[in-house]
Amino acid sequence: MLRKYFASIIFILTSVHLAFSQSHDDYLPAVLVNVNGDTIHGEIKVVRDDRFSKSIMFYRNGSDLQEKFSPKDIRYFRFEDQEYVSRNIDGKDYFVKRVIGGELSLYEYAFREKKGTKSEAAYRYFVDKQSTNEWVEISSKILKYLFLL
Repeated sequence: MLRKYFASIIFILTSVHLAFSQSHDDYLPAVLVNVNGDTIHGEIKVVRDDRFSKSIMFYRNGSDLQEKFSPKDIRYFRFEDQEYVSRNIDGKDYFVKRVIGGELSLYEYAFREKKGTKSEAAYRYFVDKQSTNEWVEISSKILKYLFLL
C-alpha cells in the first residue's frame, strides 16, 4: 500500500517538475528593437508564420516574465536567419518577414484565409525601395514569374 502511494507521489512530483522545466522549450534566442530604438535580447516563442504577423511572445534575458509584443511596440525582431519588421498593410500594423534584403527588399505577409469550413495559410508580397521608402504590393503570380518559383 505504501509503495503505491510512494509511486503516485513520485509521478506527481516528476510531472510538475517537467511542466515547469519545459516552459522555454519552444523558444529560440532572439533580438528585438522597440519603437524607442532600444535593443532587447531574449527568447522568442516559435510559431507558424501567420501567427507572427500580429504579435510575438518574448522572454527578456534574465527574466521569467513572458511578454507579448505587437507591431506597434517593435520596429523589428530577428531570430536564427529570419527577420520581421513592422509595416502597415490596409490600415493595420503587422509583422512581415524580410525574404530578400537590400536596396529593393522583398517582404512576405502571412495570414490565415478561410476556404469553406477550413482556414489555410495565405501570403501577400511587398517590395520596399530603401532610398525612397516606397512600399508596393506585388502579386504572387508576378513573383513566381520573376523567380521561377
